[in-house]
Amino acid sequence: MMEYKIKGKCFYCSKPTGYLVGVSKAGWKKRIDISGETCLEHVTDALNKIGTLSFGTIYWPAVANHDGALLYHSFQADKRKLSYVSGWNEYLNQSQRT
Repeated sequence: MMEYKIKGKCFYCSKPTGYLVGVSKAGWKKRIDISGETCLEHVTDALNKIGTLSFGTIYWPAVANHDGALLYHSFQADKRKLSYVSGWNEYLNQSQRT
């Protein structure tokens, strides 16, 4: 993971953050290059923005927690023909059940 200084405020609304967003290669199981941070309400906005910027490259939008642990990698969603956001919503639903 690249060095990123956590600011603690969402890029979109200045609420406290819980997630780091960035890009990751398909084969990276734990690494994410952080580009910003967001609160839960705006993870989908960040995924769409990063997805637009990384479209056509070898990088995929990804989400990590503040410790840098990779939580969601959109490559897996894309393989199943899901959008970045649909994959994230599926991840949230599964994580709430456990």
